[in-house]
Amino acid sequence: MGNKPKEELRNAGFRVSTILFQGEADNVECIMSAFANRTVEDETTAIRSWWNRNCKPFSEWFLKLDVDDRLALIRKSCPDIPKLNAQARQAAGETLKATDVLLPELTEDALMSAGGRISLLFITRRCTSICIDVDLKLLRQLENRKNLPIFSMGNSADVIAKLDTPFVDPSDAEEQVRSLNAETTKETRDEVQAGFESGRFASLACWMALKVRRTAIASFMKVLIAEFEEKCNEIWKPNPILEQLIEAELKMQALDADMTESANASSIEGLS
Repeated sequence: MGNKPKEELRNAGFRVSTILFQGEADNVECIMSAFANRTVEDETTAIRSWWNRNCKPFSEWFLKLDVDDRLALIRKSCPDIPKLNAQARQAAGETLKATDVLLPELTEDALMSAGGRISLLFITRRCTSICIDVDLKLLRQLENRKNLPIFSMGNSADVIAKLDTPFVDPSDAEEQVRSLNAETTKETRDEVQAGFESGRFASLACWMALKVRRTAIASFMKVLIAEFEEKCNEIWKPNPILEQLIEAELKMQALDADMTESANASSIEGLS
């Protein structure tokens, strides 16, 4: 990228720098995204911890609910949840919404199947794996089929539109948005494209969709858990409750960020 785009990025509140890619200075731009937010991932970590402690009593309680009560709980946990899966509704001529393709698992017919056991299977899968690779595979397939919903970038839209192949490395804790430029070699471009297919990298569109998907799933599970903690305290009292686990996780991540920042500051001082 030239000097003018860099200046526009600075004015938009981004930090811009040229980074090393595969050990070579190959003109890959790196910006700190203003929309990066790790809170959902921290909450999901706490949910996984809660599930490891309480999956059995929760499952027994959930399966014993009356059908109407179980359906009411699912609807409460996911407002506007569709009754039928996307394929059935599309076949009936219904126009699908963004959430239909981003959250194919969240439908009444699916979650109520097998007496509610499909709901438990879904939660267990989400809580026994980080699932980012699975989510990105789904979203990349949607992107390749031109079915991936595009979300507004807000005040950053004009800036993002000027970037060449913006992408994110899922392993980057800071979720920096990287992009290529006119001087990027063909080898690097091919490697980035291969990274999209393997899940090593995610296009910015996929990354934004990933945020929406994971936020919705975390919200769904949080409401289910909160209902269990409220209604089932005479049979089983989770200790700690989910809210306490989330608070502890957020505090730990904040402390880790402060320690990292202090260590980086000390390193810079040592070099000066």
